Amino acid sequence: MNKENFLVSVIIPNYNCAEFLPRAIESVVQQTFSRWEIIIIDNYSTDESDAVIRNYLSERINVLKVKNNGVIAASRNLGVKNAKGKWIAFLDADDWWMNDKLEASINFIDESKADIVYHDLYLVGKSKKILLWQRTWGADISKDSWTHLFYDGNVLSNSSVVVRKSALEKIGYLSEDRDCISWEDFDTWLRLAKGNFKFRKLNGIYGYYWIGGGNISNPEQHLKNINSFTLKYVEEKNKIPWWCYYIRGTAFKELKKYDESISNFRLVLANTSSLMIKLKSVIRIVQIFLTISIKKYI
Repeated sequence: MNKENFLVSVIIPNYNCAEFLPRAIESVVQQTFSRWEIIIIDNYSTDESDAVIRNYLSERINVLKVKNNGVIAASRNLGVKNAKGKWIAFLDADDWWMNDKLEASINFIDESKADIVYHDLYLVGKSKKILLWQRTWGADISKDSWTHLFYDGNVLSNSSVVVRKSALEKIGYLSEDRDCISWEDFDTWLRLAKGNFKFRKLNGIYGYYWIGGGNISNPEQHLKNINSFTLKYVEEKNKIPWWCYYIRGTAFKELKKYDESISNFRLVLANTSSLMIKLKSVIRIVQIFLTISIKKYI
């Protein structure tokens, strides 16, 4: 690969992230690898995003407008289709990279001949403190990527991924089906894996995932996502992967539907060999029993 002719198109979807957008853009501008372009896809923000974006517009930083109606895949697809580079890097507007992220990713692509490269990210909250254990722990799925993704769930952080543009074109881009909202990235990895595209994990941590907004759990959406996943990918009921039961158990627990929660955590115990996951499931079952018992005496 001739790196002088190598161009990475960085796709940044934005909606009312004026507070964070400069941090994301600057993290690209400061990359040690200079062959990049940024395409900001703005969903007609109502905050100061337009003013922020105007400060950065140049031959290498462009903006496109789209009314995505809540389907962020539509924003990302617009960026991919207008990308000049043969490689796409996804970056959410409130996340940011270390300055050697692209250089490390490109060198690894050259070495491994991968179609999709990803890495771990630090998790950062409002205190902006980073602790060693506060990070994503994505598994290496280079061998039999489909099996890993199907049976163990999504291990790729969207803002870490660099993917071959032609691979996204071949699978028909990200799904804009409303049933895939909030798990369209996982659906994309699954379809790429089905297409036998080559996944490789880059060792090391090369960016930051912002959780400072206090990402609120939405148990109803989690349940809807699992139902959508099983309808699309699970051919036999007895082959539902353990992580589906775990997410259901957690969602029902948050909704205080304790019988359904316990039932799903028991299915986790029957469908995984991971001692850690079994322990977590047992702890949640115990927590539910304690909650029920305490309520009887209040």
